[in-house]
Amino acid sequence: MIHIFIGTKAQYIKTAPLIRLLDEKGIEYNLIDSGQHAAFSKEVRPHLAIRNPDIYLRRNNDIDTILDAILWMGKTLAQIIFKPKFIKKNIFKDKKGICIVHGDTPSTLLAVLMAKRAGLKVAHIEAGLRSYNYFDPFPEELVRVISMKLSDYLFIPSEEAAHNVEKMKCKGKKIKLGVNTNIESLHYALALAKGECNLKKPYALLTFHRVETLTNSKRIKFIIRLINHITTLMPVVFITHTCTKKALIRLHMLNDFTQNEKIIIKELVSHCEFLQYLKSCDFILTDGGSIQEEAYYLNKPCLILRKRTERPEGLDENAVVSNFNFEENISFVKRYREFKRKSAVENIHPSQIILETLKGYAQVN
Repeated sequence: MIHIFIGTKAQYIKTAPLIRLLDEKGIEYNLIDSGQHAAFSKEVRPHLAIRNPDIYLRRNNDIDTILDAILWMGKTLAQIIFKPKFIKKNIFKDKKGICIVHGDTPSTLLAVLMAKRAGLKVAHIEAGLRSYNYFDPFPEELVRVISMKLSDYLFIPSEEAAHNVEKMKCKGKKIKLGVNTNIESLHYALALAKGECNLKKPYALLTFHRVETLTNSKRIKFIIRLINHITTLMPVVFITHTCTKKALIRLHMLNDFTQNEKIIIKELVSHCEFLQYLKSCDFILTDGGSIQEEAYYLNKPCLILRKRTERPEGLDENAVVSNFNFEENISFVKRYREFKRKSAVENIHPSQIILETLKGYAQVN
């Protein structure tokens, strides 16, 4: 049995190509939703042509505060330690096989630990990404290291990621994909998109949601200062996650965005709509790794609002790491038209490679 254990918006988007392929081939699988983004996952699944999960760890509300995350993780870890039979029966249906996990979220860590506790093999999609700093991003870097060390199959998206896996001496079988599954998701979403973006150009696009951003008032103040400068040149469209809005309210910083008439605030939109905004903008400012990749595929100038990134896509081509250096960031804004990729990205299908590997595993076992 193939078990797919995911639970965040990004995980759904990036795992969707594999899930659709399994449906197309009529291959049985057990879809498990961790509940990390319970509410938003419910909205995103229909857009990705993904059926409802077989198993939910929790329903209805997203986990969008640190306290919620700690309580959720603690409860689930207690189950892993003290209730292995419950996990095997109620999460994995008493069926042996392989568990597909993705990325570097708390859902990833819980999926790996649960699968191992149930005696399953683990396959990690998007393996090999490293920042080499456990505190930036935290806890993502730690989750990746643990997940890669415990995984039996490592699906690797790039040569740099492959080098990282070798350097870590991971014991799992290594499968190079050549590119991330995100590229398939991007082409799928753009094919579904209807019409053009209705926002008047030019504009810059802004989004941030990572823990290390939302818990650091200095970083948010830096972003406010930078955005205020950008709005002297063009409007800024600010796509807000629920957790972002809550953090800005808690820190009394939401007014800094709403008082500037040239900052257009929009609630979180569908993946298709967001990609239309991204495709049409002049440049993007983001702390999201997946968005860094999408900007690379679309050849869109990208300022990464972080001190370091685990992803190689676009660096020294269309993307620049902010490092929260105001002068360098202003230089990027003034010269954003110069940031173009040197080569095109082929429209290839890494999910097909993953499926063939899973078929090989099934034949052996």
